[in-house]
Amino acid sequence: MKRKIANTRQPNDLYFDLIQRHPLKPIRTESDYDIAATLAMELSERAEDDRLTKPEHDYLEVLLGLLESWDSRAGNLPAQAEPSGILQHLIESRQMSPAQLGKVVGNASLASAMLNGRRSISKANAKLLAKYFRVSPAVFI
Repeated sequence: MKRKIANTRQPNDLYFDLIQRHPLKPIRTESDYDIAATLAMELSERAEDDRLTKPEHDYLEVLLGLLESWDSRAGNLPAQAEPSGILQHLIESRQMSPAQLGKVVGNASLASAMLNGRRSISKANAKLLAKYFRVSPAVFI
């Protein structure tokens, strides 16, 4: 019979593990961005299941801000835009059609509704779009 082993790690230990993986400092290179985005995706997935400690949630919040700052500075995104506007900018900059965007999210009518702001971008679609466009999922939420 298997016994469950209690997690003896303290919340602050988990936070410091995150700091070791990627310190909370300005993102200056593509490599820094890739590491931060990967970590943000991992934490976002856990956050959906309410499996983050308060320190981990705080870390994620700051990390998403750093990713957004990089995206704005790098010219990848218009500053202070609505998620639908950011999505519109991204597909225009890549000369994509709404039908091509539909293939990314799995449904052309859904893509059109998100572009027109008639439908908000779900967390699941934010993750798909973030991975496809290589930006932080936070820009779509």
